[in-house]
Parts: sequence; structure tokens; C-alpha cells
Amino acid sequence: MDIKLLRDSFENAIRKQYGDNKFTFSRTMVDDEDVYESSILEGLWWAWRESRQYTISQISTLTDYRIVPFSPSESQWGGIGRDLVKWMRTNERHSPKSLYVHFRRFKGIDKIPDWMMQEIENQGGIESVHVMPKGTCAALIYKAMISDSQALPLFDNRLHPKTASLVHLISLALAEKLLRAQEKYGYSDEWSSPDWKHQCFADFYNHIGKGDPIDVIAYAAFMWYHGWPTNLKFDPVDGDLLPSVGSTIFIELASSKTWEPHTVTGYYVWGDLGGDEYLNRVFVRCISKQGYSNARMLRDIKTSL
Repeated sequence: MDIKLLRDSFENAIRKQYGDNKFTFSRTMVDDEDVYESSILEGLWWAWRESRQYTISQISTLTDYRIVPFSPSESQWGGIGRDLVKWMRTNERHSPKSLYVHFRRFKGIDKIPDWMMQEIENQGGIESVHVMPKGTCAALIYKAMISDSQALPLFDNRLHPKTASLVHLISLALAEKLLRAQEKYGYSDEWSSPDWKHQCFADFYNHIGKGDPIDVIAYAAFMWYHGWPTNLKFDPVDGDLLPSVGSTIFIELASSKTWEPHTVTGYYVWGDLGGDEYLNRVFVRCISKQGYSNARMLRDIKTSL
């Protein structure tokens, strides 16, 4: 993560916890390291980074976790969990045997999930008539709703832990960067619009030049969402390229309202009429077959008719 973003997050957390006047966040260079002048603050900064890194490293090893909605979907409340509630409302003892018989009768033996069979075995097997603990019944419903959520694991357990940690780090940095842009510029979900392909491509390459990898990843993610390639190419159109000196162009003559051929003799640049120092107007000098000099803005010429 960008160190500035990391520091901003840390300092915001400290202000939220202790108020704006508890610490001053001035820093100084010590042995080529940028440290806080307050030793207490520097200690908190070190501990914050270490705890954050440790948490991320631990999360990345949790391969048996799922991302599921807070409110259950229809597939969750209408699936195996619902069948378990039906079983729990019967007058039979809530034993491993009655659970097995219930699902075999109403769902078929091949429809009993492996995790349920494992729980039945843990509770004594398919012949056991001992009442199952309430906590176990609750866990069964929990597992049923998770399995019916159709959620994917956070990571495939074949992924190397360091690679999984990298993915977590990038996703956290990206989320933080996008949140800052959302708060600063008022962005929402405009990136999901299908009609900004060319602008997205231009912004992508612009941010490559600026140097922040997270910005590049953000625009790459937008392009990935739309299925746009990062090597998008555009055919040149009139106004994109300077015509070479000596080549033929066409300009519109106000006197005749016709487009007439001229030969390019050179170029010149004027500043923006609005005073923007970063904008310039490019003109093409040219001469007619009769020897009359003229000039037009690049956007106002044609290379063919």
C-alpha cells in the first residue's frame, strides 16, 4: 500500500480514538528513516503496521471461508436449512438416526451432503438415538445455509499463502483508494457505464505515467469488468495527426463554401483562448495551387474528401 495512504489511515484512526489535540503528527528524519517526533506516536505507528500485516497474513490462510450475504438468499432459506427445520419440528427424537432417516426418506440418500454425514458420524453414527445438542442442530442449519449460498471460497487452497496475502493487500489498498476518490470527487458507480471505453483507456495510460500502481490496477479492474483489452488501438482520424510538410490537405474556403486542396508548408501554436496554460491550439500553414498562403487549426483540415 502507498505509504502516504497508510499514514493517513493511521493518523485518522488516532484522531478518532484520542481526538484532534492529543498528538501532533510532525515527523523528522532519523538514520534515513521518516519517524514521528513523538516516541509514543512512533510506537503506535509501528504496532499498527505490524498488527495490520499480521491480520492480513492470517486472513490469507483461511481457505475454508466463504463470503455470504448478511440477509439469506432464497437458495439459503429455501434449501437444506429449511429441510432441517422441518426435521426439528417433527415429534421424533432429534438424534443422528432420525436425521439420517428423515433426509434419506424425503431427499434420497445421495442428496445427503458430506458435511451432514460427517456430523452424524461425530454424534454416534446413523444408528445413534441420543438427542443431539442444541448447538449441533444450530451448527447444522448454519452449515446448510452456507453450503446453499453458492458462495466461492475466499481463495483456492492451492494458492500459495504469500500470493494470497498479496491479493489481500492489493484488494485492501484498492478499496481504500477508491473510497478516497469517492469521498473526494463524489464518484459512485460511473465506472460500470459501458459508454466510456475510450476515456477509460486514456486514463489507464495516463496513470501508468503518473507512477501509482494502485491507480493503474483500478483502471485495469474497470477494463476487466467491461471486457475491454488494455492494448486497445484506435485508427487515426482527421485532427489526430499532423500532416507532413509537402502533403496535400483540404480546407474549407469561406468565399466559396467549398473544400479546396492545399499543400502543407508548416505549423505554429497559439495559447488557449481561455487562458489555460496546459492547452494549446495547433495550426497548419498551407498554400493553394494559385500561391495564396493560408492557415487552419488542425481540427479544421481534412486529409481526404
